[in-house]
Amino acid sequence: MPLDSPMLNRCLDETERELLRVGRQRHEFLHEESQMSAVILLLLRSVSLFRAMLDLFQTRRLDAFDAVRRAYLESWFLAFQLRIQAQNGDAGRWLARRAGSWGADIQRLEDYARDRGLNAPDLGNDYGELSELAHPTRNAAENSAAVSLWRLGLNEDGRTIEEAIANLERSIPSMLYRLLWLALDEHETLVPLQLDERNMATAMSLCEQFQRNQN
Repeated sequence: MPLDSPMLNRCLDETERELLRVGRQRHEFLHEESQMSAVILLLLRSVSLFRAMLDLFQTRRLDAFDAVRRAYLESWFLAFQLRIQAQNGDAGRWLARRAGSWGADIQRLEDYARDRGLNAPDLGNDYGELSELAHPTRNAAENSAAVSLWRLGLNEDGRTIEEAIANLERSIPSMLYRLLWLALDEHETLVPLQLDERNMATAMSLCEQFQRNQN
């Protein structure tokens, strides 16, 4: 089934507008030195990078897609970590631009997800695989060469590229669900973001559909 990019972009638009509204109205236009401002800034970066990922996927720039997806994951991981109530010190270091403050503790995130009974993927493995493809490793360069050959119709292993595209097409809505979940969840262990769901009809519909499909 083809990816519904207009619908996914509407979800991103709704989330972006609502994050900006909350940042303007409650957090001094995001100039406030607070854990919540840090979370909103990172979620806005996640939304922006996700939008770029969709554009790259539509044009089949798969190697660039993987590089941007790694940057997206870094932002999403850190936004996740800073939304956890006990992580105010981490937010302060990030806001102060301390060296190394941008790196999330992935094991902590996996433990949190398990403690809440959430379906926690192997986040560390996902990140590790993308790290290799985002750096100028031999595997990354060979991946780019394969994409170039495929675009020119010269790749004998073109079926592998087509399979990768199909797998990504199925996984992108799930990736967007994770972003929406992080923005919308109001569990007591998370700092309250309190986006207005009435302003996010498309995003809410995607979440409901995804949850039904998981049951």
